[in-house]
Amino acid sequence: MAGTAAGKYFGGAAGEHFGDGTAPGAKIAFFDFGDEDGSLSLPGNIQVTMLKPGYDAGARVHSNSWGREDYFGYTNTDKQMDLWAFTHDDSPIIVAAGNCGDVSGGCTVSGAGSILSPGHGKNVLTVGASESKINLDGSGDNINEIAYFSSQGPLGDGRIKPDVVAPGYHIFSATSSSEPGSCSVGSRAGTSMSTPIVAGAASLVSCSLYIKYSSSMTDELVTLRISTAFQVRQYFVQGWYPTGRPNPSNIYNPSGALVKAMLIHSAIGVTAYDGVAQGHVPLGESMMMLRCISQS
Repeated sequence: MAGTAAGKYFGGAAGEHFGDGTAPGAKIAFFDFGDEDGSLSLPGNIQVTMLKPGYDAGARVHSNSWGREDYFGYTNTDKQMDLWAFTHDDSPIIVAAGNCGDVSGGCTVSGAGSILSPGHGKNVLTVGASESKINLDGSGDNINEIAYFSSQGPLGDGRIKPDVVAPGYHIFSATSSSEPGSCSVGSRAGTSMSTPIVAGAASLVSCSLYIKYSSSMTDELVTLRISTAFQVRQYFVQGWYPTGRPNPSNIYNPSGALVKAMLIHSAIGVTAYDGVAQGHVPLGESMMMLRCISQS
């Protein structure tokens, strides 16, 4: 997941290698709550134990590729995530929707209403998975369709989730290895893969803002749009808004709510859900995919 968000192939230019992350070379602060058996052991106080150390280290965008099978209510985990986003309004929280969209996933609940906690949070951005352009097993090759495994809404109280989707079937990224200096790349599938893509959000805002503000972009703007990589926060922190040029007098620290709104606003509709049990279901404009990711 770290490689998907911020990986950069050693010795290459940012974005040159197909395994590079969406924000190549970005700094990462991480928290490990896995136990010796490979299971997750979630701390009781998520805010103090898990979120605060990263925030104190300077991290602001928090990516979470994990979830719990709590489908029917607003849990304490959801509440803690929401409280953190409310009290630290410059810290957007990105959360995986889960892989319970189809009965083949083996979840207690599959299909409609299968979003995992803390994806129920009101202030978090919950991310599902679309298919990709990479076909490894004869499927998953239509980037405009929802992946069969991606958890579905709505939530028990009727709210729409996930908020956006991004490619997650399949994604190439860095793989773990016990060998020193290993730079191997492998493929993975899941909303755990699409979530760090959204967290990295390479060139997302430059694409969406140029499209919105200019109906006929100059060659200069088009080149800038494609060749630079910004996180949503960086677009504001470096003073690019609203002129499309970095200006120190326009430097602004965006709220997590603004970052979330920009990510959702920078999306286009996907066409269908391609499930195993449910089959091919047209969606119209009911689910949104990140605009610039779908063009990359």
